[in-house]
Amino acid sequence: MFKPRGEAANVWHRPRSGRSTDIDMKNGEVVKLTDVYKTYRTGDVEVQAVRGVSLEIQRGEFVALMGASGSGKSTLMNILGCLDRPTSGRYLLDDADVSALDRDRLADIRNHKLGFVFQSFNLLPRTSARENVELPLLYGTHRLTHAQLREKADAVLASVGLAGREDHHPSQLSGGQQQRVAIARALVNDPEVVLADEPTGNLDSRTSVEIMGIFQQLNERGITIIMVTHEQDIAAYARRNVVMRDGLILNDFNVTRRLDAATELAKIAPIDSQVQV
Repeated sequence: MFKPRGEAANVWHRPRSGRSTDIDMKNGEVVKLTDVYKTYRTGDVEVQAVRGVSLEIQRGEFVALMGASGSGKSTLMNILGCLDRPTSGRYLLDDADVSALDRDRLADIRNHKLGFVFQSFNLLPRTSARENVELPLLYGTHRLTHAQLREKADAVLASVGLAGREDHHPSQLSGGQQQRVAIARALVNDPEVVLADEPTGNLDSRTSVEIMGIFQQLNERGITIIMVTHEQDIAAYARRNVVMRDGLILNDFNVTRRLDAATELAKIAPIDSQVQV
């Protein structure tokens, strides 16, 4: 499962900007929030969605951000993803203060430093898997030829187990395969952080474990992953859980009995051996 071959096997082993290919918690903070607030106003009513959150995430961590509806986790994820700005407080991403950047600059940050994986996949329905993965490259500063775009997209698709499916459209792919395309799209620009918002929410249990297996192997290669989930069994695949309630961090702990996706998949494979992902 998720075992790259050929050139694709080398795609995620190349160090970038000093990033170690092994997990090294001494590599420093990639995310640092200090006393972050987010307040929404509707007429005379103010709603504090995030209330003074401070959080540090080291390079190479795999963090699950948890909480019930209304806990503030989605708002915090939007701030981490530079989709929204805090009302007050400071957000350092890769040592750069992004707290007060304008929309255009935030868009540049999103394209170059962040990769996104969504619950609903958010693939363009009339384009192939390859073209969906190529899309972030089209907005990059380095202009690539058509052949270079194709080569890079195909290599990343192969690395998530989709070799041979490059020309398939989303309607020709299962839910698990569509999510793999979304993961490949998130990885194609070699981001500092991958942000995954309920990535297993639309998937069956076996496919969910397979997607967690991809995340675990990416994380083992040094990629920082922040994942929003409300499912405790999915959060157990992460290395660290951050639990929110009422806009505050209620609990923050390392997962001591972490689930291993390969082991869990072996347990359910005999039952679901006929399911195609």
